[in-house]
Amino acid sequence: MIQVSVHSGVQIGQRLEFDQDVVTIGRAPDNHVVLADPHVSGHHLRIIRGPTRTIVEDLRSTRGTVVVSDRGRVRLDELPTRTLEIEGGCKVEVGTGEELTILEIKLLEQEEARVVSMRRIEEIGPAGEGIERDLDTLQKLYAVQKRLGAAADLDQVLQAICDGVLQLLPRATHVTVTLRDDEDGPQAAVYVPVLTRVRGADGKGTTPRGPIPIARSVFRKVLSERAAVLAADAPEEVAQAESIVGASIRSTAAVPL
Repeated sequence: MIQVSVHSGVQIGQRLEFDQDVVTIGRAPDNHVVLADPHVSGHHLRIIRGPTRTIVEDLRSTRGTVVVSDRGRVRLDELPTRTLEIEGGCKVEVGTGEELTILEIKLLEQEEARVVSMRRIEEIGPAGEGIERDLDTLQKLYAVQKRLGAAADLDQVLQAICDGVLQLLPRATHVTVTLRDDEDGPQAAVYVPVLTRVRGADGKGTTPRGPIPIARSVFRKVLSERAAVLAADAPEEVAQAESIVGASIRSTAAVPL
């Protein structure tokens, strides 16, 4: 969870917490944290929390962004990628001189999930072994393949993948696809959830009513081990997401693509 507190400026005293992994800050109303100060750009900066690290990124703001931590003061617009990795938290200065808004960012750790099973990708046999005898699964795979073939763009491809997983795994309640975002170069690369689909009342995939956080400890293990992971006792903030409370399911399965 990302916590943002405002220590100066028009919104002084405001404190907000976010379950999502990307939090944008700026003057425009579509930001997660809206700052009314005139020296703040429309989309000034963002915080991106990946499975292995968290960065603060200046979004080419007019007045700049300074990150203050135990390592000193770093002006982001002077860095090639305009990004800086943070650990635990930091203070952020938005603007310059007397026109300054000070924010405090804290990274609140969630409960660790208990890994039940883990298999490296190279240890998993071909998916097609014996599947020719399972007509029901073959029909579902064919339907998924047709949807993928008809997809016109990346968004439709990802939706077809998520809905296909829900169809193939009837006890699954939600599916999230997370992709690597490295548009600013490999050093700034982080993993960002790009799409979540939940099982609707009719059993088909639909859009969730609110954000569903990922089990970060499981995600870290998938990336570091290049393995498929099954974890029980999912973190409370994941297990209590509105869309899966009714099912009383507290396990997470994650695989690298």
